[in-house]
Amino acid sequence: MNYKVIFLDVDGVLVDSERVFNSCWRKAAEVEGYSMTYEQALQLRSLDSGLARDLFRSWYGNDDAYPAIRAARKLIMAEAVAKEPLRAKAGVLAFLNKARSLPIKIAIVTSSPMSRIVSYLASVGIDISLFDSIITTEQVMRGKPFPDVYLYACKSVGLGPNECIAVEDSPNGVKSAHDAGCHTIMIPDLTPSTEDIRRFVDEELTCLEDVLD
Repeated sequence: MNYKVIFLDVDGVLVDSERVFNSCWRKAAEVEGYSMTYEQALQLRSLDSGLARDLFRSWYGNDDAYPAIRAARKLIMAEAVAKEPLRAKAGVLAFLNKARSLPIKIAIVTSSPMSRIVSYLASVGIDISLFDSIITTEQVMRGKPFPDVYLYACKSVGLGPNECIAVEDSPNGVKSAHDAGCHTIMIPDLTPSTEDIRRFVDEELTCLEDVLD
């Protein structure tokens, strides 16, 4: 297959931020009087807000926990990043520089809001002009693991899903890309590949640079 675009997630693929998010979710829960495990926080990566609200309701038995903990997490995350700046994932800059010399588009498809994407990429030295387009779940009704954002991304670049590669690190991300019909590559970050996850993965790699091979 002659693929024409590579879609890249931000957190965990371009920016080494997932560990910080995990820690900040758990600290925020504690601040608000709740308890959250490392494994629970893992489930929140790239997760649609409606599904996240349902999870919090099942964990804590009320509708107040999600907005309270989420608001606290935003503040704690901002403080953490200000204190210790984020870093680009290994091999990202080399990948982007090489990819720009090839006849293929490079786009971002992420659950992060646009304001955060711009801030995080700038902070780790990634020039936003390297990307042909940026698509966020702010532009669709449902976030990951639903396929909406990848279907929208394919439409926005004028390509069929079978012409698109999606690079993701989390279960919610790979399921979103797979269900949209994209060729899905997983580069595990916090979650190792499992038999259940592999159902949604066409290839598993260890480094972003390997995608160009």
